[in-house]
Amino acid sequence: MRSAPQSQQDEASTEKPTTKEPENQEPHEPWLKSTWSKLGLDIPTVLIMMKGGLAPTIGLAIAAIAVLALWSSVQARIHTTRRSQPGTGGPGTVGTPSPGAQTGGYNSSQSAVCAIWLFFQVYIINALKSKYPQLQFSAIIWSIFAIVSMSYGPNFTTTTQALNFARTLLITYLSGFGIAFGVSLLVVPMNSRKIVFKIIPGYIGALRGALKAHARYVESLEHTDMFLPISHSGETKSTGEPKEKPHINEAMAFKKAAEALAGLIAKLHGELPFAKREIAIGKLGPDDLNELLRLLREIMIPVLGLSSVADIFERTSHWLGWDHAPTAGDDPNRERSVQDWNELAKLMHEPVSKLTQIMDEGLHHTLLKLQFIEQPKSTKSTSSSTEPDVEAKGDAIQPGDPTFGDYMEMKIQEFEATKQPMLRKWCELHDIDLPPDFFEKPASSESMLSAYDTEFDKRRRQRQMYLVLYIELLLASTGRAILELVYFADLKARSGKMDRNRLIVPGYKRLRKWLSSVFSPGEEDSSDDLNNAMHEGGGTGSKVYMGAGYQQRKDPEHLPPQNVVQKIGDYVRLIPKALGSSHSSFGFRAACATISLGILGYLESTHVFYTKQRVFWAVIMIGYNGHRAGVLVFYWLFCSMGFYVPLKFPRYAIAGVISIVTLTLILGYELQVTKIGVKVSTSNGQPYYPTYELAPYRLATVVAGLFVAFIWTIFPYPITEHSQLRRHLGSSLYLLANLYSVAHETIRYRIQGEEGDIDSKDSPARQLEKARTTIFTKQTVLLGQMQQVASFLKWEIPMGGRFPKETYTEILKRVETIQNYTALLSYSSRTFHAMKAEDETQWIQDFRQLLKSASLTSYENTSLLSLLSSSITTGQPLPPYLKTATPYALTENLEGMDRDILSIRHLAEPGYAAFAMMQITTRCVVADIGKLLALVRDLIGEIDFSFHTVSVADESEGAQSQDSILSNDKGKQD
Repeated sequence: MRSAPQSQQDEASTEKPTTKEPENQEPHEPWLKSTWSKLGLDIPTVLIMMKGGLAPTIGLAIAAIAVLALWSSVQARIHTTRRSQPGTGGPGTVGTPSPGAQTGGYNSSQSAVCAIWLFFQVYIINALKSKYPQLQFSAIIWSIFAIVSMSYGPNFTTTTQALNFARTLLITYLSGFGIAFGVSLLVVPMNSRKIVFKIIPGYIGALRGALKAHARYVESLEHTDMFLPISHSGETKSTGEPKEKPHINEAMAFKKAAEALAGLIAKLHGELPFAKREIAIGKLGPDDLNELLRLLREIMIPVLGLSSVADIFERTSHWLGWDHAPTAGDDPNRERSVQDWNELAKLMHEPVSKLTQIMDEGLHHTLLKLQFIEQPKSTKSTSSSTEPDVEAKGDAIQPGDPTFGDYMEMKIQEFEATKQPMLRKWCELHDIDLPPDFFEKPASSESMLSAYDTEFDKRRRQRQMYLVLYIELLLASTGRAILELVYFADLKARSGKMDRNRLIVPGYKRLRKWLSSVFSPGEEDSSDDLNNAMHEGGGTGSKVYMGAGYQQRKDPEHLPPQNVVQKIGDYVRLIPKALGSSHSSFGFRAACATISLGILGYLESTHVFYTKQRVFWAVIMIGYNGHRAGVLVFYWLFCSMGFYVPLKFPRYAIAGVISIVTLTLILGYELQVTKIGVKVSTSNGQPYYPTYELAPYRLATVVAGLFVAFIWTIFPYPITEHSQLRRHLGSSLYLLANLYSVAHETIRYRIQGEEGDIDSKDSPARQLEKARTTIFTKQTVLLGQMQQVASFLKWEIPMGGRFPKETYTEILKRVETIQNYTALLSYSSRTFHAMKAEDETQWIQDFRQLLKSASLTSYENTSLLSLLSSSITTGQPLPPYLKTATPYALTENLEGMDRDILSIRHLAEPGYAAFAMMQITTRCVVADIGKLLALVRDLIGEIDFSFHTVSVADESEGAQSQDSILSNDKGKQD
């Protein structure tokens, strides 16, 4: 039998006779390739090998920088001293910090060199930490190494002494890394996969709670006034006594549960890239986790939409003037609307309860099948059998059964079938008679328009019908999304993937992305070219190009390079660009703060005190007596308490680390003295203090370091939570403009039927979904960060006028609601994408054509959000005469084109409910953008070029009149 290479050789010879070789001659393989194959090396193996060597290489690189700095400082001493005698570590020195590292007397040149090296290293460390926040703890480790080495550096007289000290310090570091590595593997091992597997059941549990809260909210609408705003719901207007408000309580509970879902999905997005890169023993692979995240995200969007129902009621009450407690002289339409909704809520009660029950069981089924929870013992014995035990369970199908997915789909279809009775009830409430066969023969019905006496009544009742369809569509969509999750869990269970553990190794592509993202400040996929052509042969022959907003920003002072010299010049310009960046500014500020206290170690009169009294630990804080067994127990206890802060409050992780380090310094030194004695412990030049004296000293150095760090946060100009919140808000508004634009393009593609197959990476549907997901996740994470920053504002020392926290809080609320409604807007158009051309009715075809010519969304809102982002970021006032786009009036526009297109006869059409959802969300988005504009204008101001001449006798009266006129003029513009 011939080898595979020989067969390939013969095939090649058949195609090209001119290159034919003797059949008995083995093909010559290069020795490098042969050796590579014999060793079994492939790209993933080599990358893992490289990863294994990365940590010690980084450690040696840090040590190498310290050695270079120490060597150069020793050379400075040698070249400025006639007779340099080796240090002895005796009186007048700082002792012997490590074996073979005796120190000598003071030398100004050596001190200056060490000070320069310290400044340079702290500058580089903090500039990198600012640009790459993921290097935060690595930067702290490097900072400590640099500060300790440069604190002792001015005192070494020979290179050998300096190398002995550096070696001891490096061994200490590597010992600590080794202990930490061993503990991480042997004691409660925790990796990113475990974190993900902890978040997912928590997310599903929160989802189950949110759906039950929604069912209770719908039930509460049966007997309450849903138009009563929250601010008036707690008391009656006449007596002020407490009034029942169950719908408010349930609405708030549901809203909080939905917001928690968004936070958990953002956290899951943050942990998933790390989980997908890990080598582990498990069952679900990286692609499975990716698909699971997508399915969970698909459930979240309709749930967020359901949580906005109470907000829509409140908006409606505001638009109609019902935003107050009911009185005797109120609009009679209000009482009628409340009664209508009470009846509709009673009609929805049973279908919603049943659907909520089956959705809850579906989520429980997913947890069982994916083994996030253990299967009940009563079903374990029958789960392996292909035939269910019907006699044991009767006719009831329970979560975990093999046929549960089909059972759930049947229940969802039953809920969707209740749409017709609900619509009949709605028609009965509004005195619209429908024939018995209306939904089978809708063409025989009269138009909805003839059922109303006035245009106001028609629009009011039409809005009510839209909201009914909105709720029904979102409930059905949530059920369908959970059903997809159930089918995914069943597929993994049937495939045998959940039966046993296996070795999971990330693929080459994922490892390549990881390597490319190590030094990238963006997301995992930030290296992807969003402007690449998506067609590489075959398919539709179309290409997808992303707009300029997704590319690198243009340089107003330089055109793109056209030749090699210009390209080299572009790389050269990166140096001043980096030096002038905000990251460089932060690094310079940190270096100045460090040297402002560290200078004590480089002056002749204070350098011994600086080292012996451990003042350099205060510098480190800027960059960042009993029985031994009993002490270790208490040390472990308090150290564990210190880790609570980084785990539960990551934003304050540094505070927790500082507390742990301070405790370690105090107890570690005392245990050292107990073990090796006072004489050896003081040989490094540091005097011995008992614990009750050492602890206050250590605490004092920490406080002093933190105080100096605080001074340098406000000098030469302040870096406060206020400015950080404003910058984050500017970024958030820019992301919001981006999200709105992507939603706009998504709707346009879907209406035109040009979105393509979402399973194809080359389709607009896939690219737009990827962009929406990325932007939505970034926005959700950024909103969480801004809320944390806002909660920290109360700890800042106020300087000058009061910070407008209320305005910022209201802006954040508006940003969040616009984000959610924009996501719903794009989600609602999925109905048009899901329809196949052969299944479309004549109505949906006509409806598509009308929507193509109607104005669904507005580019003006994208421009407006971009302007708001720029003004917030730079602090510049808004341009004059800005206004939001006019609400879309889709209903009026479509009826103007075809009066029958929105007739009641088409209520059962699937596209009708999607249109109702689009109508509601677009109005909410435009209204919130208007409120956002007013808030930003109040915060930043607006350029006003108007001029008014007012004749007044008194100057103060004139000034008051001028202000009044300007205020009135602004009101007209608004």
